[in-house]
Amino acid sequence: MDKYKGTVPLLALGFIFISIIIVVIVMAAINNKQTAVVDLPKEIKVVKSETKAHPALQQLIIDHYKIPKEYHKSTRYYYNYVDLNDDGVNEIFVIVVGPYTSGTSKNKALWVFEKEERLDIRQDFTSVTPPIIISDTVTKGVRELVFPYYDEGTKPKYSVVFCNNGHFPLLSNGKMVYTLDGITGDAILADSIVAETSAATTGLNLESK
Repeated sequence: MDKYKGTVPLLALGFIFISIIIVVIVMAAINNKQTAVVDLPKEIKVVKSETKAHPALQQLIIDHYKIPKEYHKSTRYYYNYVDLNDDGVNEIFVIVVGPYTSGTSKNKALWVFEKEERLDIRQDFTSVTPPIIISDTVTKGVRELVFPYYDEGTKPKYSVVFCNNGHFPLLSNGKMVYTLDGITGDAILADSIVAETSAATTGLNLESK
């Protein structure tokens, strides 16, 4: 029995250490607002991100943000197919999360078009917190977007943005609302990044195949 002496305390210490690490990761994610605590009304359909790796999209993200190879594995991305301009052709909306691109609580996102098997960025966004609501309301031929929006020291609210001349304004310049009452549509990228981090299931990264 002596040869096992000390094994149990070491295992206990290991378990405590892992638990502390998980708590720290979860709290960091919460503090960085990588996911919104959004109580979605029943009029809004929840759509989780795609689970299949998209190599062409990964390369686009790497090239656009000039992400060094050593950050490829730690950079996650979540994407959905969308049709914001209702032309029957899918576009891609992708959010990028990681130490190289996110900085201080500022996740990036891209609105991407596919043209002749080539991906082109229509617009990039900063300070994006999922889920993003694709509203059923269409303005100037493009569906409105609703983003969770945070100001320091104020309660959570939402920025409703309208496309003008092919681009959306900065989220800070959107129409601010405090509830989702009266809004219908699809909530895309509706993944709990905090829950996934704590469960060590971090979705797709830039090395996914």
